[in-house]
Amino acid sequence: MPVHTAYVGRDVHKETIVISIAEPGRREPGYEGEIANTPKRVERKIQQLSERYGGGLLQFVYEAGPCGYGRYRQLLASGHHVQVVAPSRIPKAPVSGSRRIGVKPSNWRAWHAVAT
Repeated sequence: MPVHTAYVGRDVHKETIVISIAEPGRREPGYEGEIANTPKRVERKIQQLSERYGGGLLQFVYEAGPCGYGRYRQLLASGHHVQVVAPSRIPKAPVSGSRRIGVKPSNWRAWHAVAT
């Protein structure tokens, strides 16, 4: 089983991608930011993350949906691992009344990749 230098959780939308990163271990994932959902911007982010983690193998994780298949192929072509998770398999943030509390969905995806 390959050792990943970082786990990148992505919350993919039509216009944007929200990114969180978890480093190996059980620490809380960190919010990385939001980028435009364009091939050029995604490629630039892949390069930045690859440089930050010394060119090591990254594991990208995101929820299956209609907006991510093109990015899936792009990530695979970059040489990193990609895991697409069914929505029913992603842990949900605790709910209190009608408000969601906890971390952003992309953070849960990154954490789930580390925990499994």
